[in-house]
Amino acid sequence: MDGFSAGVQGFLDHWRSLPRAGLVPHIRDYLDRVAAALQPNVLILDVVAADRLEVRLIGTRLVDLTGQEL
Repeated sequence: MDGFSAGVQGFLDHWRSLPRAGLVPHIRDYLDRVAAALQPNVLILDVVAADRLEVRLIGTRLVDLTGQEL
């Protein structure tokens, strides 16, 4: 364990297990292998430009915490 909580470590283990051709997995590889227990806590952002991010996915727990669907 890297010193993270069990939930964070679970996500890191899942993330590291995904296939990838570069630094990060393709979105389809992530979404094709969703870890259901982790999904309520996931936020996926598309980096469109250095000064622009777009929300691709926000988990239900994060919606509940922020009170908004981003």
